[in-house]
Amino acid sequence: MNNAGSESRTNGYQPNPHTTGPAFEAYLAQRDPAPSDLVDTVGKVTRTLPSSVPSRTKRGANSKWGRAHPANATKINLPALEAFRGVIEHTLQHSVLSTEDREKTQLRWTAASQIIHTCHNTVRDGYLPVQYEQSDAGRLYAVGLSLQNVPREVRAAAMTGQWDYDISNAHFAILDQLAEKSGYTCTAIRDYLVNKRRIREAVSMAARIDVDDAKGCLIATVYGAGLNPYYGEIAKEIGRPAAERLFSFEPFVAIATDARRASAAILEAAPRSRGRITNAMSLVVEISEDRKTIASHLLQGMEAVALNAIVSHHGEDISLCVHDGWCSESRLDLKEQERLIAEATGLNLKVEEERLGK
Repeated sequence: MNNAGSESRTNGYQPNPHTTGPAFEAYLAQRDPAPSDLVDTVGKVTRTLPSSVPSRTKRGANSKWGRAHPANATKINLPALEAFRGVIEHTLQHSVLSTEDREKTQLRWTAASQIIHTCHNTVRDGYLPVQYEQSDAGRLYAVGLSLQNVPREVRAAAMTGQWDYDISNAHFAILDQLAEKSGYTCTAIRDYLVNKRRIREAVSMAARIDVDDAKGCLIATVYGAGLNPYYGEIAKEIGRPAAERLFSFEPFVAIATDARRASAAILEAAPRSRGRITNAMSLVVEISEDRKTIASHLLQGMEAVALNAIVSHHGEDISLCVHDGWCSESRLDLKEQERLIAEATGLNLKVEEERLGK
């Protein structure tokens, strides 16, 4: 569950409906496929990979990312990914799964298989090409098949051995610090920032949902998700009975209330000019937009500035961008990452690291 506002949504990997079925699955199941040609967005075979970030956005404006370009292809650990796919195949063939679990497991198999086939290519064998699109708020969204939008387990297997970095509790940390600068001091949110694991588990138990869904519901409050169990983003995601339990859990309600007040303070303090509000990436949103859209624009703009600082410094050593996170084949210095972000944003954001697949 990713509830970071209308333009922030990372669409989970879904196979193209025109390329599914037994024949397609048989093709994906091939072992040691021959290298395939890569085609561009108009279907023309290409022999070179384009820049990872085009100089112009899909709306025709100049990109705010300038010369900050991560790698245009991500190295794939094929042995690890093929081993992961083998485990998935065994699960599909020999385990009794619910319809929902079987669909999720099949999705992971398809994603892993497509990555294996695509990285066997005639342009840069062993690498998965990646190109990003700048959103209206400044975030980078990968276009097409990418490790940015596949299930996390698939990404971890495909990038085994690489280093994964992300801003700790980025949504709430940015909200908290921007609110403080705008004259509002968070209380419940600061408790969550200090005790996120305990609170996520408590929310999970109270609503009887898994921890990932609990995390998603909490993030949704940052972007103005309502607490009506009959409709709204949270109720749609976890269902009415779980939503009723969740919205009766006082710690969750306290965080949601804090988030709403923090967002209101940030919006009230945001500079306005000619009916527009400008975010940290120097991108504008109309004041006439709903509060959820404006809050998302401001928070994601700050998140994009943080990532831009990392990419500007490390360039193509950044093998993948994932909104409030990034990956690298080599280990990066945590303190340096935090310093770069602080200098660019004026915020004290903590960075966490994990070696994937280890």
